[in-house]
Amino acid sequence: MDNWKKIYKSGEQMSAWPWSDLVSIFCKHTRFSINNKKKKILELGFGSGANIPFFLKHECDYYGVERNEFIYKKIKLKYPKLKKKLVNCNFNNDFLKKIFFDVIFDRASISLNNFENIKKTIEIIYKKLKPGGLFIGIDWYSKKCSDFLKKRKGNYYFFKTGKFKNMSIFFSDKKNLLNFFKKFEIIYISEKIITDHISKSKLASWNVVCKKK
Repeated sequence: MDNWKKIYKSGEQMSAWPWSDLVSIFCKHTRFSINNKKKKILELGFGSGANIPFFLKHECDYYGVERNEFIYKKIKLKYPKLKKKLVNCNFNNDFLKKIFFDVIFDRASISLNNFENIKKTIEIIYKKLKPGGLFIGIDWYSKKCSDFLKKRKGNYYFFKTGKFKNMSIFFSDKKNLLNFFKKFEIIYISEKIITDHISKSKLASWNVVCKKK
């Protein structure tokens, strides 16, 4: 995670606004209250905290896990009321024991792992969801990305240059997603492809919503 410390210190990946796909998909597939109780929410990889204000505004009971200690400490200071609800650990650890969630979500963080660690994380997600709870995955990088097509060997790469500089990315296809979430009921899956007509490059990613059976 030293590379991510460099990324955050350089001012990169410091998003300030909630991700629009997350907001729209969350609102479409969930309700903000369950039996007049706050919805218990967990974000995996909260990073610069861009999504936190959205959930606090709607009075969700927000929890977060972040692997990078540098950005974790910054966000913990920014949101002192959440200090007991923010955890610094790897996703494939059994985080926040004895706490179960209505919704667990991730925006592109889980896909920064290799195949085995992604599988372990999804197993923990299934365990940590309440019956009928939802997992929302936003921007899981697709094999239709130009950066993947340049390599075409395996699924998992570390990039020294380009859009994914200093990142390790796992690129998925539909078959991968169906395998990862085979224990769930998949209720929504879409692939988004954005073409940059200047550089001629493509950024492609998956959005998925799964329900614990």
